[in-house]
Amino acid sequence: MPKKTRREKLKAERRRLSAPSFISKPASSESNATAPLSTFQFHASNQKKARSAETENAAELVVITRDLSKTLILAVIAITIEVFIYLLHHGK
Repeated sequence: MPKKTRREKLKAERRRLSAPSFISKPASSESNATAPLSTFQFHASNQKKARSAETENAAELVVITRDLSKTLILAVIAITIEVFIYLLHHGK
């Protein structure tokens, strides 16, 4: 089974955070026999709000840019080392 991508993980986390939580309250003993035994209420929790698509795309762009710059730096260092070793062995 393929691994989840970062985007899929973020979507799943947003779904979990945005799902309403149910809190059960027992009914008072003074109520009629036909009244429900418990009531459900929605309570908004203090959770981080989901980021907009623009913010998400901008964050992904920053991460990709950093990764590409690191790759470029490492490639330049590797090529420089290869050229240095070549020059040492061929005596120029």
